[in-house]
Amino acid sequence: MSNIQSKALALILVLSGTFQASAQKTNAENKTKSKMTNLNYDFTINAPADSVWAIVGDLEACSKWIPGIISAAMDNNNRTCKTADGHEIKEVITEHSNEKRIFSYTQTQVPLPIKDSSGTFQVLGDGKNTQIIWRVEFQLLDPSTEKEMVPMIDGYYQQTLENLKQVVEN
Repeated sequence: MSNIQSKALALILVLSGTFQASAQKTNAENKTKSKMTNLNYDFTINAPADSVWAIVGDLEACSKWIPGIISAAMDNNNRTCKTADGHEIKEVITEHSNEKRIFSYTQTQVPLPIKDSSGTFQVLGDGKNTQIIWRVEFQLLDPSTEKEMVPMIDGYYQQTLENLKQVVEN
């Protein structure tokens, strides 16, 4: 596994579903602004939403389901995740609602060449099944790496969702 792939394993916090990745320009009037990458996931888990949220909603328990994370600690709205390769991911949790089963975050430090990274993770349920809606956006520091970095990061998010599915369903 390459160093970049190893670092990508540590990037994401927070789930057989439909995966869709798309990239689009932000601020179309500013032609010099770099492109934001948006990754959007709609994923189904065969378990009740309350069971899924019990794992996902515990923001310090992400090591149970996010590959490459070995620990996490909260300090007010700040989460620090430690990775298996010794890096830290720092996030500000901008929303967390047990009632709505949703959390949003902004990553202030990640071991990848990206910036302006943020996401929203929501758990929806119909009784027996859970739908995960995960929206992520980030900006590559070097746009010329898009063909390498975006599929790698997307693959990591997909792996994270599959891992959550295994943890919850088993």
